[in-house]
Amino acid sequence: MDLKRFFRIQEYASRLKRLPRNGWIFRGVDNPESIADHSYRVNLITYLLCLENPDINIEHALKISIVHDLGESILTDIPKETQDLLTDSVKLTAELDSLKKLAGPDDEIVLLITEYNARSTPESNLVYAADKLEMLFQGLEYLRNGYSGVREFFKNLDYLKDLNIRGLPEIISEIELEYNNLRK
Repeated sequence: MDLKRFFRIQEYASRLKRLPRNGWIFRGVDNPESIADHSYRVNLITYLLCLENPDINIEHALKISIVHDLGESILTDIPKETQDLLTDSVKLTAELDSLKKLAGPDDEIVLLITEYNARSTPESNLVYAADKLEMLFQGLEYLRNGYSGVREFFKNLDYLKDLNIRGLPEIISEIELEYNNLRK
């Protein structure tokens, strides 16, 4: 075991517990969830979706899920307003460079993030869906607590409906139903 690598990854991962999800701050949420809070629930959603999709390699999906936000320990959570100003290649290069710094250029973590960003496999698509579902569940929690600034996240969920993941259309329908009830 490479102990230096192991401890370096732990050091950076611990930052995720203290770093807030900036998109929520931009929408007026006081004391928003941390990146680690978000990542935990993405892992849980990934696991539950895998149970409904036996053709998905659960171990591989969970590996992707576990590391999908690790680059944010260096880059932080980049809110949509900032992402819109960056080209996809700039953001992806920065994320991969941060992970190479963390784990090493040929590390499996870098390969998993490359796969996740390309959404080139059923597993990476499932984790992408889990990531977006977690954001929507968190958004519903904030709406229930009076933070109306998060409504924009619910404007168009069609991009999720197009993913071929068993159970996802029903989950999206329930989220839309709850969102519409909260808007009343």
